[in-house]
Amino acid sequence: MTPTEEARIAEIQAKVDDSEESYSVPWQNSRHLLPVITISVDSVLLNPRSHRIRAQTESHERRDLLEQDPFAPAAQDVIEAILAETPGFQALKDNLRESGQLELGIVTHAGVLVNANTRVVALRQLREDYVRVGVLPSAANEEEITELEARLQMAREYKQEYTLTNELLFINEQIDAGMPREDLAILLGKAQSRKRQHIRRGVAEIDKGLRILQHIREVQELSGGAIPLTFFDPHESALTEADNAFISLRDQDPDQAKRVRDGRIAGVLVGVTYRNLRNWDTDEFLKDYVEQQFDDDPIISAAVSGTGEIASEQEGPTQDDGLDILEELDQPDEHGINPSQLLTVVAESYGLEAETAVANGLTKQSLYGEVQERLTDAAEERAQDKRDERRQTTPIKLVREARQKIIRAREALKRSTLGAGFEHGNLRYEMRRVRKELDKLSKANKADA
Repeated sequence: MTPTEEARIAEIQAKVDDSEESYSVPWQNSRHLLPVITISVDSVLLNPRSHRIRAQTESHERRDLLEQDPFAPAAQDVIEAILAETPGFQALKDNLRESGQLELGIVTHAGVLVNANTRVVALRQLREDYVRVGVLPSAANEEEITELEARLQMAREYKQEYTLTNELLFINEQIDAGMPREDLAILLGKAQSRKRQHIRRGVAEIDKGLRILQHIREVQELSGGAIPLTFFDPHESALTEADNAFISLRDQDPDQAKRVRDGRIAGVLVGVTYRNLRNWDTDEFLKDYVEQQFDDDPIISAAVSGTGEIASEQEGPTQDDGLDILEELDQPDEHGINPSQLLTVVAESYGLEAETAVANGLTKQSLYGEVQERLTDAAEERAQDKRDERRQTTPIKLVREARQKIIRAREALKRSTLGAGFEHGNLRYEMRRVRKELDKLSKANKADA
């Protein structure tokens, strides 16, 4: 039977009073000794606010239960199931089976775990009875506890412990709580020191994280909340590169920056690989490659163009009053494919069944499949064009580089002949070999012309 809060506090305090062991932790800008106790694994509570699983709890189908009464047995069962599915859980469990608990956990005076949540779940599954923990003072507040969690877990083995979205949530939470970006960069190990250049890079990483979370939240809003945070965890590279492309264009052309970002994220949603999405770096890719992939099908083209209308040919002759050209000139120069509309359509369709009609009679499955195929084909076509371009320009580039090296050799010769012992014969020999290769290159160039 799960003990009441009062019973748990009393049990922990009694053990603290008898404790003869202490554990040093970073606390309030110094080190603090916590009393160490051994307590039943059933007498501690899994932390619903653990930053290792924040994205998973927010995305869970029973998140209302977790928000309303997170320490109730049913909610604790949900948290335990989430923790048992985190990456590395089985390895941790195997290690505990072989070696036992080597690292202490930390709990509040009321028995809520600050860290070691996953370890406690593993110990329960191994049918171990006890866990060793350090106990925080009863005066510890939430801000201090959060900072301790970060120092114990995030700064030490951050990448192994936290997913992309859990990291982003932690960053956003700390900024909202008023933590300076510089301090957060140090806390999370994104700045190696407080040197100006390290802090600058660390703060840039913090700002990048906040932007990526904003991108994600916008897409979630478009989907009506159907897309869970955890969907984005496997797509860190694609999101990072989408943000890089967005930032590179934002100052000069914010509209183009948004088109590139929206197109890339739409590609993520339908399953285009991040390597292919790299090709969408400017509107040139949209105009020269993406749009032509949709020209053959007016139904799919209308669905992602923003017009929602399927183009049709007019029957019979039309009156030509000579003003058509003026009307065309007055039309805005817009792209046929609207990346923001593309993102909206696929995001709104995310939570629907595969055979649900979503736009112009298209099912969700056919919409996603068509968009994925066409964006992939556009990317592969551009990649091939780049390879062809490199093949076309490589001979010229290499000869240009050779010319620059010969100029450098001439300058070096002036310095080398100042002293005795320079081998002029060796230089003449190498020059003859160069001339021979130039003759071959010249003949090949004439033959290809």
